[in-house]
Amino acid sequence: MILAIIVAAGLGKRIGSPVPKQFLLLKGHPVLWYTVRCFDGCDEIDGIILVTHKDWLESCYKIAEEFEKIRKITVGGGTRQESVWQGLKISEGAEIVLVHDGVRPLVPKTLISKVIKETKSWDAVVPALIAKDTIKWVEDGFVVKTLTRECVFRAQTPQGFKFDLLKEAYLKAKKEDIVATDDASLVERLGKKVKIIPGANQNIKITSADDLRLAEYYLDSLSKVGEC
Repeated sequence: MILAIIVAAGLGKRIGSPVPKQFLLLKGHPVLWYTVRCFDGCDEIDGIILVTHKDWLESCYKIAEEFEKIRKITVGGGTRQESVWQGLKISEGAEIVLVHDGVRPLVPKTLISKVIKETKSWDAVVPALIAKDTIKWVEDGFVVKTLTRECVFRAQTPQGFKFDLLKEAYLKAKKEDIVATDDASLVERLGKKVKIIPGANQNIKITSADDLRLAEYYLDSLSKVGEC
């Protein structure tokens, strides 16, 4: 069984709205609605776990009414990592889990399928885009060194894992009080290899008003070619 854990529990205020980013309207629907649609329409996905904030459960239930594959909706924790763990705890029986940011509403179904295919071979897979800008390592406002651009990638989601591997990584993190910004980082701490595959430019993470406008542009463009 292949499950997708969609993390939508944050209450980030960077976008300047009292409404969490994942519930902002994007061309008439919440951002999260589009995210769920991407996974619900992917043949390889058997079920979806939604992790949200307790104050937004009702909004998730309304979204769930429109899709077939949402199996469970649960309340997240105080951090993204804690929220993913809540999703993992109710994903028993899964062979593969994909963890995805609820504020990435334009992930191509072809990328979801590719992550699943590669996870079957490599156990841990991250889609990523190679850095186009020159990357500087900075401390106290000064450049320490310039990183080799060809070796620097911008990680995206969904990140795919064999279920038992990701659960082991999370248990170790809880035991050692480790906090990471993505799931692959925890798997790396087990000494496991994480396979990088090409991400997608349209797979943007909405964290600002500019991102929301860019998502609208992508939706218009993709609709014209029948991809969204």
